[in-house]
Amino acid sequence: MKSKRGTGQAEMILYLFFAVIFIMVGILSVKAYLLNAELDKELHLSNLDFGIIGNRMIASDNCLSARQTITLTDGEDSYNVNFVETGTLIKNRITDPIINECLRGFDKEKYHLTFSELSEDGTRTVLGNEEGYGSLDCKKSNRKGEFLIGLKGSSTRLGVFEICID
Repeated sequence: MKSKRGTGQAEMILYLFFAVIFIMVGILSVKAYLLNAELDKELHLSNLDFGIIGNRMIASDNCLSARQTITLTDGEDSYNVNFVETGTLIKNRITDPIINECLRGFDKEKYHLTFSELSEDGTRTVLGNEEGYGSLDCKKSNRKGEFLIGLKGSSTRLGVFEICID
């Protein structure tokens, strides 16, 4: 008479043996794949330039955006808080010296910016430098943006900000 206990133990040992073998093969396969995989370590920092230049122009009160001081009252105390109206520009600040200072550190051959005022009939009047800012040919660039902006000091209070980056 054979012991059932012995055969159950043998089956368990066999099962564990194959489970361990299967796990080891899996781990070695993943390790071999990761050792042979090539990682692209090149940083594409130029992709950040689009956002940085755009935010400097339409979201920084040091450049073209309008700043408001809002007074908050808490019981008897009052607090003044500076608030930048993102996307609302001051028309008379769109000048060569201010924009050139905002774009300091960027290569002029890698961007092009234009600012336009919208009239009632939708025609655009270029503000600031007629040629725009920067020397990039936007027809060759695939990273472009055109933003509707608020324009303080304009009769329609609307304008367009165009940007393209190489």
